[in-house]
Amino acid sequence: MSVSSTAPELQSLLDRFRAQHPESPSATLLIEAPSFVWQGAVGHADPGPGTPMHPGDSIYIASVAKMMTATVAMRLAEENKLGLGDPLAIHLRSSLMTALHRFDGRSYDEAITLRHLLSHRSGLADTFGTPGFMDLLMQDPDRLWKPEETIDFIKEKTTPLFPPGEGFKYSDANFTLAGLVIEAVTGGSLDAAYRRYVYEPLGLTATYRRFLETPRRSAPDRVAAHVFYGDVDFTGWRALTADCAGGGLDSTVADLTRFLRAFARNQIFEKRETRAAMLDWQLWKGNVTYGLGVIRIDLDQDEDTSVHGLGEIWGHVGASSCFMFYWPQADAVLCGTFNQVACQDAIVPFVVEVMRSLRNAGCLSLRDGASSVPR
Repeated sequence: MSVSSTAPELQSLLDRFRAQHPESPSATLLIEAPSFVWQGAVGHADPGPGTPMHPGDSIYIASVAKMMTATVAMRLAEENKLGLGDPLAIHLRSSLMTALHRFDGRSYDEAITLRHLLSHRSGLADTFGTPGFMDLLMQDPDRLWKPEETIDFIKEKTTPLFPPGEGFKYSDANFTLAGLVIEAVTGGSLDAAYRRYVYEPLGLTATYRRFLETPRRSAPDRVAAHVFYGDVDFTGWRALTADCAGGGLDSTVADLTRFLRAFARNQIFEKRETRAAMLDWQLWKGNVTYGLGVIRIDLDQDEDTSVHGLGEIWGHVGASSCFMFYWPQADAVLCGTFNQVACQDAIVPFVVEVMRSLRNAGCLSLRDGASSVPR
């Protein structure tokens, strides 16, 4: 494959994905590397009237927001407004902390730290993975949720899985609490913290908290891409605010790319060791590890040997099938979405296909043995 044929091949990958996954209303992809930039889209941003999807359309990024939340927390740590080892009780009121974590007859309310939250090692159960929670959202999709209400649900309906620091469990409750810590130490809203520490310094012009802020879209005449849970269009669900600091953001692939590129170049933090702390990997499952708000997938350790040689990718994914990955071996950023919860398992296989196409085209210069901490 020649470099000149790479763009049609990438569009073909998007087209084939839609053909193989008709449940996805639309898909978009942006690739940014030192010598190659491409973006494309397929499908309909609004399937009702058949509005075509554009690469610059607003998208619901779901848990991809966790990396931004963790970045805000780490900036506050650099300003000595909080510490990763701080017990939550230092920052959060006792009524919220009481009966939060009890395991094997012992209370760990005072033992949970911010590091436990950002690394999913608190032992708290996952909000969205708890039976009955999605039913609550579906029963009243117009309800605006407060983060305290989400934590009350966890306290009333779930049991912690292990003592803090002694296991791993991906849980949106962790980031709900982290968002409350951010608001407590800044004395302002989470919205304001995102703006101060992420949007404004990096020039993100189209990222905002859905239902809680005025939309900031790249094109005023465009609607946000509709997102589905199977056959259910949940684009207008105000109940999505239950995701709190674990999601709830609208953005664009351009903004996500700008954020991850700045992160990869270490242009966000004042101290190099701050980013290094976020990339301190702990085993999740198989060849997947987790840092502080960051997912890493080591393809060279995958059971599928056909992907060996591609290296690794790190960033985050979301339930909307949004993804944001940095590929250190190629110094490339890959961001996109499928706007369909049912397509989550297709994210990594699709990204791998894209990586193979880019490698085969010869339009990227791959670095052998590149570190997981890029230059």
